[in-house]
Amino acid sequence: MAKSGPPEAPGAGADALRREENLRSEDVLRYEESSLYEEKIRRMESSIDSLRLSRRILMSLLEQVNAADQAERERLLAENRRLRQRAGRYARQLWQARCASRNEEGESTR
Repeated sequence: MAKSGPPEAPGAGADALRREENLRSEDVLRYEESSLYEEKIRRMESSIDSLRLSRRILMSLLEQVNAADQAERERLLAENRRLRQRAGRYARQLWQARCASRNEEGESTR
């Protein structure tokens, strides 16, 4: 069977073989780059998942701390109210005792 097309020049087969080898090595490099990038993408996605989990944990801890702070604030406000009421009662008792002693002194001098 005869080959169709122009006749090949001497050494043309070797050039074609070299071009094919170059193409194969470029394909291999592209494949290696592609697999490296895919691995890098997988690592980044894993990092993103870890960061999301960390963020959820931190937000949960922050909510717990805020709730504890709010409870402590309310406890301190209630204690402050109680202490003010006691101080007011004590001041009234002192005032009444002073007024009573003045009344007694005034009556005894008359």
